[in-house]
Amino acid sequence: IKYKTEEFIAKAELVLFNESSAVNSAILYRKKIIQLVGSQFNDFIKRNCESYEKLFSFPKLEIYESSEEDIKKVISRLEIDHHKYDDFLKKYIVVSGEEGVPSYKQIAETIKSKYRVN
Repeated sequence: IKYKTEEFIAKAELVLFNESSAVNSAILYRKKIIQLVGSQFNDFIKRNCESYEKLFSFPKLEIYESSEEDIKKVISRLEIDHHKYDDFLKKYIVVSGEEGVPSYKQIAETIKSKYRVN
């Protein structure tokens, strides 16, 4: 369902993702996360999956080969690594610098200031 990702993640108990930035919302909402990987994914998607794997070590499921038993086993061992979530949020998710000022205005002002654009 288009444009409802954020809403569904907020309500979810568990979030499945492969290499989508929607995982940022899952981390913000402190959700349990499983990463879907696939031998048939193209190289670009595989590299993106690997970058998330390095950051978090989320439990993984091979989307094309996992059995129902594999899925149940992964779900039963799910835990949230609050330390990794906190580190990720501090390092990659930037909170707006000026309270009450929309981010697009802050970005525009930064560009004008830094690059002397009028």
